[in-house]
Amino acid sequence: MSDLAELFSVSRPTVYRTLARQLGAKSAHRLRRAEAP
Repeated sequence: MSDLAELFSVSRPTVYRTLARQLGAKSAHRLRRAEAP
């Protein structure tokens, strides 16, 4: 299970980047700000 969680934590930024590319720059900026600590 820990391997699966690791895979998700690594691939999540890539998923956001892919979504951002589809949705547009404004949505991308919003997603990145939501992910920031």
